Amino acid sequence: MAEKLIKSTLSEVTMKGRVLTAHGGFYEVLTEGGLYTCRLRGKNKRGEQIAVAGDWVLIEPSKKAEGTIESIYPRKNALHRPSLSNIDQLIILSALQDPEVDFLLVDRLLVIAHYHQIRPLLVFNKADLTADLTAIQTYYRDSYPVFRISARDRLGVEGLLDELSGKTTAIAGQSGVGKSTLINALTGSDDQATASVSDKLKRGRHTTRTTRFIPFESGFIVDTPGFNMLHLPKDLEGRDLSHYYPDFMDQADGCQYRDCLHINEPVCGVKTAVHSGILSDKRYQNYCTLLSELE
Repeated sequence: MAEKLIKSTLSEVTMKGRVLTAHGGFYEVLTEGGLYTCRLRGKNKRGEQIAVAGDWVLIEPSKKAEGTIESIYPRKNALHRPSLSNIDQLIILSALQDPEVDFLLVDRLLVIAHYHQIRPLLVFNKADLTADLTAIQTYYRDSYPVFRISARDRLGVEGLLDELSGKTTAIAGQSGVGKSTLINALTGSDDQATASVSDKLKRGRHTTRTTRFIPFESGFIVDTPGFNMLHLPKDLEGRDLSHYYPDFMDQADGCQYRDCLHINEPVCGVKTAVHSGILSDKRYQNYCTLLSELE
């Protein structure tokens, strides 16, 4: 009886919720009882564990929709710079032009997504502009789900909705590709700040300052600050990099060595596929660039 009473009492004074934003030591936490502005309990402030956007947490609510984060549930994955956790999918958003597709950045994000067991979706925005898709099709060889949209005109956006339902989906990409515009198109609101591409620099002005989880279709859409470069995971070893290239792995049976790096080995199915045009030479060169960062 006493044990039941203790459990009942705890359930009345604590609630499970999800951190929507984390900024300046304050955390917006969404619970079944509503939205709370929370701080961390003292032991967590001392560095035992810091909450990030996306964390599932246990809070002790207080008056005026405020509360304290008592504990943080284990994460299934976590990304850094920007910091966020518990992601199911990653929309890697690029523009067909203005700015041009940064294939090296996209490949870097693909590797990070695969490493953290996050499903990647390639979305190419600004389809209202005249652009040739041949380079994109040649580069990826149908290795990933690809969507062509115009977020401004909502062209093709409906095709993404089924992919997002019930999932936590982050959106990442270089500045100026239309992340906030896409979120507005998906959610049917104008809450996200947008800005045009700088004519002088041909890159976007940063409009998102803090990672934000937005409840959407029984899941969440995650708006992240703009960035142009990310470091590969610290624990990723060079011999494992190609494992995160599904198009490379399709050709790896032609390699003489199981741990082939696809660089200097005399018998390599990946290099043969590149030379014969089955794999994109540009994608291979970008793979070599990423590999050099791990050596």
